[in-house]
Amino acid sequence: MGELHEACQALQAMQCSNIGRPASDASDRLHSRILWNTWSLVEGGEEELRARYVLRRQSLDGPLMMRSDEFSAYRQGLRSLSPKRRKHLALQHPQLEEVVKWPFAALSHREWDMRTVVGWNRLFTSSAGLLGDRYSFPGDRTSTDENRVPVMAYDLDGLYQRGDIYGFLMLTCTYRLFHLQRLADRQWYAASHMIRALSGACRDPRVRPFAHELITQTKQLLRLLPDTSFPIHVNDDVIWDQIRNNVHEPSYLMRRAAERRGVHIPEPVSPIISYRYQKCGPHQRPLLFARNG
Repeated sequence: MGELHEACQALQAMQCSNIGRPASDASDRLHSRILWNTWSLVEGGEEELRARYVLRRQSLDGPLMMRSDEFSAYRQGLRSLSPKRRKHLALQHPQLEEVVKWPFAALSHREWDMRTVVGWNRLFTSSAGLLGDRYSFPGDRTSTDENRVPVMAYDLDGLYQRGDIYGFLMLTCTYRLFHLQRLADRQWYAASHMIRALSGACRDPRVRPFAHELITQTKQLLRLLPDTSFPIHVNDDVIWDQIRNNVHEPSYLMRRAAERRGVHIPEPVSPIISYRYQKCGPHQRPLLFARNG
């Protein structure tokens, strides 16, 4: 009966509340649920969240306060956190600011304009002088991981080898960019690495409870690929095995060492689309080849 009452409250919130907004876009709803989960982790659990932010008779109103029915709607993912509430979350909790900025809109099936997609790709880039631009993600400067090396802009294999949510999101943004630019060969390359990076993204504790939704939405993005002689096949079993395997290593050097020892590391996608890099003029494109993973 308690769950039924809570569900009724959530539905009522969807109809009556003007603070939140209907979670009509799947990518926005997923981002909102991840942000809600992270907020809950920061506060020490949903019960603490409810105790601090659900309005009661003697509660003081504030930008993050909500009614009980609104709390239930957010908790069940029936509503997305509004931009205003997300902004206040970022201001009050610096740990949430980076999650608020995650470009989950890249997973949406909405047609985006070039300016928006380029903006996503520049979110985490900074100048590296004569070398061009490189990615600069939160926590990189203080990281003690000796294998964490700087990744230059649009180095898709480098993004995959990060094995984290940032590498995955930037691969998704780059995939959308190549789609708008009608660079089919580069789009295939980005697609294969985007799928390979899923397991690293889903191992993030902020994302792990929503791994199934993230995998589903990412696979649906493959519909943007043009007709090609290199159809991409996704192996869900391999993705889930890698998510559950905390020692799965995307690093190229570590993987090569394992292969030399005779350890076969299955790939979640086939064929693996790669570039054979070579010096070429601006009007030329690198050679493309495929190998079955």
